[in-house]
Amino acid sequence: MKKTMKLIGFTVIATVIVFAFTVCDNGPGDKTQTMTFKGSDAGGDYVLLITQDAANRAFTVKPNDDYKLTYIGGRESLGKVTAASGDTLTLTPNDNTKPPITAKVSGDALTSLTSTGTNIVWDIGGETPAPGTAITPPTPPPTSGIATITVSNQQFHSANQQPDGTIFSPYTGSGKVYAEYWDYESENLLRRDEIGVVTNGILSFKLQVAPPAAALYNMSEVLNEEMGVSVNVNPNNTKINQAELFFVDSNNVKHYLGCASDEINMGYWYADRNVSANFEGKIDEEQDLVINLTLKTGWNTFYSKYDVSADKFSVTTTNPEPAKQLKWAYYQ
Repeated sequence: MKKTMKLIGFTVIATVIVFAFTVCDNGPGDKTQTMTFKGSDAGGDYVLLITQDAANRAFTVKPNDDYKLTYIGGRESLGKVTAASGDTLTLTPNDNTKPPITAKVSGDALTSLTSTGTNIVWDIGGETPAPGTAITPPTPPPTSGIATITVSNQQFHSANQQPDGTIFSPYTGSGKVYAEYWDYESENLLRRDEIGVVTNGILSFKLQVAPPAAALYNMSEVLNEEMGVSVNVNPNNTKINQAELFFVDSNNVKHYLGCASDEINMGYWYADRNVSANFEGKIDEEQDLVINLTLKTGWNTFYSKYDVSADKFSVTTTNPEPAKQLKWAYYQ
C-alpha cells in the first residue's frame, strides 16, 4: 500500500488507523537513499542516478556511493563516487581502464560533465564527447499560476512517539527543510527542493513549485484501488502527489517532518487541476470512512482524523477540531 501511505496520508490496518508519518515502511534512517540529476545537450538527455552506500545515511552524496550515468542510445556508465566536494562529484567507472568523469550538480540538475580523457567512455555504446558546461537543466516546473502554501514563524518540536501518545518537546536548534518527490514504483528520488529553515526553534517554509510530472498519480486510481472503495472524483483524470517533508539538522541528519496531534495529521497535496472528491461509507463493511475534498490547482492543505470512539476515519480539506492542537515536529 505504498501509494496509499504516501499520497493519502493513511493506511487501514484492521480497524485501527495509523498515520503515514508513523508507519511508512522505510524511514529516512533505513531507506536506500537515491538522488537523480538530469541535464541535456544537443544529442539528448543525461540522467545521473546516485545510490547511497549502506554506510551512508547522510543527506549528501559521499564517496563509495554507486552511480549510474545514462545517455541517449542505451549508453550507460556504472561505478562509484570516489570524491565529493560541494557540488562536484568524481565518478570512477567499475572498469578502471575507462577515464573518470567529473559531474557538477545543482539541485536536481546536471550543470557540467567532463572527462579526463575528453570523451566519456561508456560501458555500452562506445564513447561520446563530454559536454562540459554545454548542458542544460530540465525544464523547470511551474512556479506561478498555482496555489502555494506558506508556513511562517511556527514553534518547532521534537516528537517522541510512545505507546500511549506522542510527547512533543520544544526544539531550540536550527536546520533546513526539504520537500522530496519519489517514483514509488522504482523507489527512486525524483527531486529534492530546499523550501525553508528552522532558526533557533522557529520554522518557516514555502511550497511553491509543482512536483515532477513523473511523481504525479491518478487520484481516482489511488483512492479507489488502494482503499477498495468507489470515490467520486471530479474530474476523474486529476493527478496528485503529497510532498514528503524532511528536516535536516545541523549535524546533517535527516528526519521526517510533520504537523499533527494524537488524533489529526495535516499534510499537503499538489493537484494538477481543480478537483473534488467525496465518499461516505464503510471499508470492508467495518470501519466508517468519510472523504470530503475540494482541491485547487497547486498546493492544498488536507487533514486526516481518526475518531476512536466512533471507529471513523475522515479525510478533508476543512480544518477539523481540535486542529488548534496540531504541532510542527520532527520525528525521532
